Amino acid sequence: THDIKIVRFDDDLEATGAFDEWAPEKYHEARAISLRRVAGLLETSSASIIIADDNNHLRSMRHALFRLARDNGWAYATIRLDCSQEVAEARNATRSGREKVPAETITQMARDLEPPDPLRMGWERFAVTVSSDQIQEVLNAADRARQAGPPILPEDLEVLQERAREARERTLASKKHALDLALRACVGEVASACAEKLAKRDRATLG
Repeated sequence: THDIKIVRFDDDLEATGAFDEWAPEKYHEARAISLRRVAGLLETSSASIIIADDNNHLRSMRHALFRLARDNGWAYATIRLDCSQEVAEARNATRSGREKVPAETITQMARDLEPPDPLRMGWERFAVTVSSDQIQEVLNAADRARQAGPPILPEDLEVLQERAREARERTLASKKHALDLALRACVGEVASACAEKLAKRDRATLG
């Protein structure tokens, strides 16, 4: 069995009034609230699966969720429910009132959709595409991700390598600075010795 918690992003869209009157600031406010709710569950919940229920049609949206999961020690999997634009439009035609989505919104989302690309995006390597009646496939994908645990991915290695490079540069800069000070001290001592020698020679000449 699985203890599942679900964060429905639409709940926060409704609570902020974004469904009643569309405005970018309301949408961003609602999404920020939803992400905080996800983060709260990741930090405190004993659930085995936490589902962030939203379209998340852009890769950047999913990556934000991946980072939340990774930073809190959770595994991450992307579950894509396959639905053609034609099927979406047919389902939408049966809705009414607030539940009905403007036709142009469906068209725009279909055009902007960035499907999971597990071959190129290592953080989505547990992505699975299923139809709405394949819930067992969803649970299986979650199990595979959980068993693998939070990964160190190429992008994380790049960050670590960049930090190491910066540390080496700081160390090198520190050594250069120390060497510069030492050379300056040596030059100063040599200059002083030369000046003193010249002064003695001048005094001897005058004497």
